[in-house]
Amino acid sequence: MRHKQSVQLSRKMSDLFFAKVHKIENEVILAVCDSELSGTRFRHNGVTIRVTEYFYGSEDYYESEIISMFTSATQINAMGERVANLLIREGVVHPDSVLWMEHPKIGKVGHVISMGVSE
Repeated sequence: MRHKQSVQLSRKMSDLFFAKVHKIENEVILAVCDSELSGTRFRHNGVTIRVTEYFYGSEDYYESEIISMFTSATQINAMGERVANLLIREGVVHPDSVLWMEHPKIGKVGHVISMGVSE
């Protein structure tokens, strides 16, 4: 595990992302979320979505590192306003493919599930 303690002290958690790579047969699933969302729960149209460390990880990454991870993923599951906007900005997903939700304490949160990313 990498440690960026000296740099991280000067950075806010809201500048970082948590990510975890899941490999299942020929699939490489990148799970990534805005770091401040870890441990939160959302309800949208009767469905509960949990942002867990088990799925999204707990290792911190900077934006440039996340962008480089996009290229090796065959699927992406992303949660958060910043990561959704990053996926749009990098041309990985179309803006209409983002499910936008409101969290009562956090505000606007995007959820993206994208398949066939690096094929």
